[in-house]
Amino acid sequence: MVMIVRAADWAPDSTHLVTGGKEGLLRLFDASRPDAEPTLLEGHTQTIKVVKFVADNCRGCMAIKPKYASLAKK
Repeated sequence: MVMIVRAADWAPDSTHLVTGGKEGLLRLFDASRPDAEPTLLEGHTQTIKVVKFVADNCRGCMAIKPKYASLAKK
């Protein structure tokens, strides 16, 4: 399967990278374990166009379409 990344963001402390794309999955990569599989955060059916780490213990925020955003916690 080909994964096309539409959005990505590093955690403020650079320990994790979150990506999102057409398949509607967030992938959370641990930078200290580059050979490990990412943690998958599922639940959306539309393309993820924006991801952004936030500072309140959430692992990422995804915005799927204008005026709609949801938070995903690990």
